[in-house]
Amino acid sequence: MAPDPGTGEAGVVIPLSEVYREVREMHNETKEVRSELGALRTELRAELRPVNDHESRIRSLERKVWIASGLAAGAGAGLTKILSTVLGG
Repeated sequence: MAPDPGTGEAGVVIPLSEVYREVREMHNETKEVRSELGALRTELRAELRPVNDHESRIRSLERKVWIASGLAAGAGAGLTKILSTVLGG
């Protein structure tokens, strides 16, 4: 390494054309990464739709189970009252 004529210190000189080339390369790689992220986002949204649909179907089933449980409890209580009355209890 030759000493810098201005400071007298040894160092490496990197031409601006090389710096520019590296910046452009990083820019292009960043664009590629953004493009890949966009594709992944699209895929992820497509995958999440069935999960959301699955959640709504589970909620619907749970609602039906609670209604059926309530009806069964009411019918059981009514049947017990009727049998109690008929059998003289």
